[in-house]
This record gives sequence, C-alpha cells and structure tokens, in this order.
Amino acid sequence: MNVVVAWNESIRLPESMSALEEFMRNAEANAMAMTQQLIGTDSIGGIVMSILIIGLLAGFSEEIFFRGGLQRLLSTAGMNIHVAVWLTAFIFSAVHMQFYGFVPRMLLGAMFGYMAVWSGSLWIAVIAHVTNNSLVVIAQAVADSGGADINRMATDSTPLSMTLAAISLIATVGIMYLFRRIGAGK
Repeated sequence: MNVVVAWNESIRLPESMSALEEFMRNAEANAMAMTQQLIGTDSIGGIVMSILIIGLLAGFSEEIFFRGGLQRLLSTAGMNIHVAVWLTAFIFSAVHMQFYGFVPRMLLGAMFGYMAVWSGSLWIAVIAHVTNNSLVVIAQAVADSGGADINRMATDSTPLSMTLAAISLIATVGIMYLFRRIGAGK
C-alpha cells in the first residue's frame, strides 16, 4: 500500500489548477498535523491511547457506518454489489479529505467492502480495519522514536523494498482470493 501512497502523493496538477493543488496540499497538511497530535507521543500510555482511538474506535465506527450501513443500504436497494462496494469505498476515502491519500484509502475501503461481502460478516472487515489502523499507529510511533521508518523503507526502490512490496501484494491477493472462495462456497 505504501507504494500506492507514494504514487498518489507524487501527483501534480497542471499549472492552471495550482490553486486547487495548493488547497489539497494544505488540507493534507492539516489532516497530517491532526493525526500527529493524536499519535504524537512515544510513551506507552500514549501509544495505547492512540491505538484505542485511531485503531479500535475509528476502525470499528467507520466499518459500522460505511460497510455495515451505507454499503448494505446500497446493495439491498438493488445496486450491483460491486458498484455498492466501490461507491462506498469512494465515499469512505472522500470523507477523509486527504486527497493525496485518496487512491490507497479507496483501495483499502474496497478491500474491507469485499471482505464483508465475501465472508458474510462485517466483523472480518472491522478486524481488518482495526488491525490496519493500529499497525499505522505503531509504525508511526516506531519512526517517531528514531526507529525504522517503515513508510520510507516501503517506498525505496531497493531490491529488498521491491521484494517486500511484491510479497505484500501476493499475500493480499491470496487472502482476498480465500475470502472470495469462502464467499462462493455459501
């Protein structure tokens, strides 16, 4: 996902849209500052609190609203399930108002959506979302404390980074394939 994040962050708009790009970059900086305030501690208590707020509370509530509410409403109202998953993922990403994280967040939203659909359980998507958010908090805390910056490492074009990205992609596709197979067996 960090490779997609780096690509999304590198997008530059044409000069004629410089005011829009400036607005988007400012919104991104404000969102990052707010996130840093939530995560910005290296104490164990602060990290635990960040995991509870960003990992557990945000992951749980977003899945209840987006996949459990909106996606279910759209799909039960007669919308094609794939359209419902992707529309919900689009809205999920847009609501975050982080334009330079839009594509990766939309892909995560679609992945959570398909997990819920294919497994038949919203809890699978909740667990995945909570895990993702919690790992982001932990990775940021490690980087802030002077440890390895996983985000930077994941976007390097070194053979190790590219190998890790390929392994991550293969694992993600494999897990999603298993969810699809489980869903097809129902």
